[in-house]
Amino acid sequence: SLCCALSALEVMGRDCSVVFTHPASQKPTSRAIIDSDIRIASASGAAVRFNLKKNKVFVFDRADETRVYL
Repeated sequence: SLCCALSALEVMGRDCSVVFTHPASQKPTSRAIIDSDIRIASASGAAVRFNLKKNKVFVFDRADETRVYL
């Protein structure tokens, strides 16, 4: 699983937008859209863990920005 620090949680109807940070990320924040039925601690800085689906995640090489296929 991928462990990140929660920055914000935004409810958007039946979905939630989870804004998070990770020290290895090139950008200051990242965002994931999840089902609003999934409960997440809403405290900023709380640890949030993701089990990633290979067919739903895009990873790019930091040096040349080419896609890395998992």
